[in-house]
Amino acid sequence: AGMLAVLIWVKPRRLAAGICAGGFVLALAWWFSLKPSNQRDWQPDVAVLPYADIAGGQVTIHNIRNCDYRTETDFDVRHYDKTYNLEDLRTVDMFLVTWGSPHIAHTMVSFGFLNGDYVCFSIETRKEKGEDYSAVKGLFRQFELTYIIADERDLVRVRTNYRQGEEARLYRL
Repeated sequence: AGMLAVLIWVKPRRLAAGICAGGFVLALAWWFSLKPSNQRDWQPDVAVLPYADIAGGQVTIHNIRNCDYRTETDFDVRHYDKTYNLEDLRTVDMFLVTWGSPHIAHTMVSFGFLNGDYVCFSIETRKEKGEDYSAVKGLFRQFELTYIIADERDLVRVRTNYRQGEEARLYRL
C-alpha cells in the first residue's frame, strides 16, 4: 500500500521508483535478518527435538512423539526412543493433508517396518506457548520450523480424527 501511494503521489517517476526500490531493499534486509532460535517457551507438542544415532543398518531415533489426544488442543505428550533395523523396512507412504484449498497440502512421509511399527516424519511450524498458527504469518517467517518424528498414530490421527476441515490422503510409494 505504501509503495502504491508513493507511485501515485510522488513526482517525478524516477524518484518514486527509487523510493519503492529502497523500501523493497529495506523489507528484504528485515526478511533476511530474521533468525530462528531454539531458546523459546515452546508449546509442549514441539518442545522436544528428535534426533537419531546410526550404526550400520540400525538407526535409533530419540524423542519419537506419541501424543494421546482428547481433542486437537487437549492432549498428553509422550516421547520414546526406538531402534529400527533398516533391513526390516517394508513400506514408504506419503500422506497429503489438505484444508481449505485442494491446491495446498501438508506432506508427511511414513516408514513401515516388518514388525508393524510405523514412524512418520513431518515438517511443521514450531509455535511458542500462546501462539496460534497463521498462514500469513508463516509467509513472513514468523515461525520456526521443526521436524516432527512421531508415531504414525499421532501425526495422522490428529488430522483425521480431531481437526475440522482437513482431509488426509494416503499414497503408497
